[in-house]
Amino acid sequence: MHPEDPIPLSQGSADTAVDPLVLVADNDMSVNELLRDVLAKQGIRTEGAYDGVSALQRLSEGGVSLLVCDLDMPAMGGKELIIQLERLPQAPPVIVVSGFLDSETHEQLDAEPLVRAVFRKPFDVFAFAARVGEVAACAKGGATDAGGGREG
Repeated sequence: MHPEDPIPLSQGSADTAVDPLVLVADNDMSVNELLRDVLAKQGIRTEGAYDGVSALQRLSEGGVSLLVCDLDMPAMGGKELIIQLERLPQAPPVIVVSGFLDSETHEQLDAEPLVRAVFRKPFDVFAFAARVGEVAACAKGGATDAGGGREG
């Protein structure tokens, strides 16, 4: 192979541009790692953030297909993070995971155009992984509406 030859997708970093990337933002390290492990077993690439500020910083760098975020995080909570996403040139869709969901919060999240699903902790990780896969696949395909169905 010569230096000017194109690199096959399976051998180079171009492969990462094709596969969707899910950013998991949850300050509980064990939950963050569990969700990332579940998604990795489904063949989904992930990165982790442990507060809203670092999640927003990573999202501003681009390349994230989907944000999975908790509502209760230090530095910037999930609701504020979702509002801040609207300022990004290419905001990813969002799946919310939280143990603190009252009906008013749930209604507010349902009204957010970027939110594709809401899961109340504890939840079925298999249903979660399936929904993440659906939304990430739509995001990978360049769809702007990655399915409107919501979990509760």
